[in-house]
Amino acid sequence: EVAQRIDWDLNPSALALGDFSDLDPQLQAQIISIAQNEAVCALAYRLGVLPECVAIALIALCLEAPNRSAARIVNLITNRANPAELAALGEAIKL
Repeated sequence: EVAQRIDWDLNPSALALGDFSDLDPQLQAQIISIAQNEAVCALAYRLGVLPECVAIALIALCLEAPNRSAARIVNLITNRANPAELAALGEAIKL
């Protein structure tokens, strides 16, 4: 549901950097909640990115319909991490 509510084309560069300040407060709170997950933080630390970047990529993986901007954000993270590992993390935290 969160993935469907994000306008991925609004500012994809900012989202890729973990800046989600353009989103409504409820979405911001949901992203922060995901970013605070211990496993998300551990992966972010290992990849050298902000936990918010990993959280946003995980949310983008949940999209039912393809979106080029969201796919680019996922690609930025999967260039550093195994895509299967990212997908498994999303399932583990029930996204």
